[in-house]
Amino acid sequence: MSILKIRFVLVFCLTFGLFFSTVHANDLYPKALNDGDWVIVSGRQGVAWYAVRSSVNVEEYNPPYYQIAMEIVTMNFPRVNNREGEPYVTGKNIARFRYNWDRKVIYTGNPGDWHLWNHHDSNALTTAGGWPKIPCSAEVAFITAYNMRFYDKTLGANGYRVISEEFYNSLGI
Repeated sequence: MSILKIRFVLVFCLTFGLFFSTVHANDLYPKALNDGDWVIVSGRQGVAWYAVRSSVNVEEYNPPYYQIAMEIVTMNFPRVNNREGEPYVTGKNIARFRYNWDRKVIYTGNPGDWHLWNHHDSNALTTAGGWPKIPCSAEVAFITAYNMRFYDKTLGANGYRVISEEFYNSLGI
């Protein structure tokens, strides 16, 4: 087999192997807990993060600017790592999001210390591609507060939607 063919097979296997393992990994965690109040926003390596819909608190409503806070629960799933034990909560924190509807961007952090998560920035997408906690949590908060999509069909720098239709379907919107 030529070097070119070996490289092609290696790239193909790595690309699609990682894709399929990511899809499979997402199936390892429940999509929702507590009668749908906790919605999964990310999961990897035996840990999953859930956005708590009942905790959504609108802190600012000034269209096109919005600010919403919500609780994020971190859960450990021992069986994902072939260990004994039932899932358990390992942490809870409050996430805050500032939205600019006109620009379709969000900021995370706290008053006086906001950080832009920009879907047009390929570096942001690299982070979110491996860990979609930020955009998915922000979308759950916005949908819960206003019953409408923030990103909807907005595309990121990589040409893919920031939030998948499958994720919206899991929220019933």
